[in-house]
Amino acid sequence: MAAEPTAMVGGSFDPVHLGHLHLVHTVVTSTNYRRFIFVPVARNNFKQDVNPASAEHRMNMLRLGFASY
Repeated sequence: MAAEPTAMVGGSFDPVHLGHLHLVHTVVTSTNYRRFIFVPVARNNFKQDVNPASAEHRMNMLRLGFASY
């Protein structure tokens, strides 16, 4: 059995927004990728002055945001 193509997506996901959803939708509809691994980073380099949500909270946002996929 061939390995399922997997896309890794990194980001702060703080919060998960329509841009993240659009990215996944575009990949799903235009490629054979159906499996995604999301890798939340500890701190976004472009948001240095912001205290990020907890890792647990961001994982829950990812689960809710991508529940339909």
